[in-house]
Amino acid sequence: MKTLGCLDQTEVNILNSKGLTAGCPLNGEGYAVFEYSCNCGCFAPDTALAVEDSNGWSTATAHDVAQNPGDYRLMTVDDGASLQSLRFQSRAIVNTSIGPEANLLHINLEDGRMLAVTAKHGIVLRSGKVVRAVDVRGGDELVDVSGNTVHVRNVDTVRHGGRVYNVEAGSSSKEGHMIVAEGLLVGDLAWQNALESELADVSARSGD
Repeated sequence: MKTLGCLDQTEVNILNSKGLTAGCPLNGEGYAVFEYSCNCGCFAPDTALAVEDSNGWSTATAHDVAQNPGDYRLMTVDDGASLQSLRFQSRAIVNTSIGPEANLLHINLEDGRMLAVTAKHGIVLRSGKVVRAVDVRGGDELVDVSGNTVHVRNVDTVRHGGRVYNVEAGSSSKEGHMIVAEGLLVGDLAWQNALESELADVSARSGD
């Protein structure tokens, strides 16, 4: 592994031993990016993330957003919103991660879309439950940016052998760490780094 002055190797090893992944926060000197072996959930480089830039709402690749976080704000679920009545707000990016990954999971949807992520990436189900990508199965129901139900056709493991990318929104709420990738609701970096230990017990508001 390679550090860029953010943490020393001993600190990195401690985090990795606990199943956590290190990252460098934004500071007065600019945005520091820390390279590591990706233990968290991350996106394939060309994954389309919903963002706000100087031209308004748009999409940008996970690669571009993670490499240039100051140029974008993430589309995130608004505090208190439900999956039945989605609202969004833009939030600043406060952390990024970039690292190598051998394999990716391709979550193939019945409508033809595909989301490529690592095994531990948080995926929002229709029920409001957030599960790791590795636990997603054919027939599961996901949620798109319009609040519609999207069905999973199947999940394939595909050789990647390259870098993967993730970002974290600046938020103190769980909803604020739900972002949009390939038009689907997913978790950001915080769901893995801070919430992985309770992932199985954490649910979004299902909107009764």
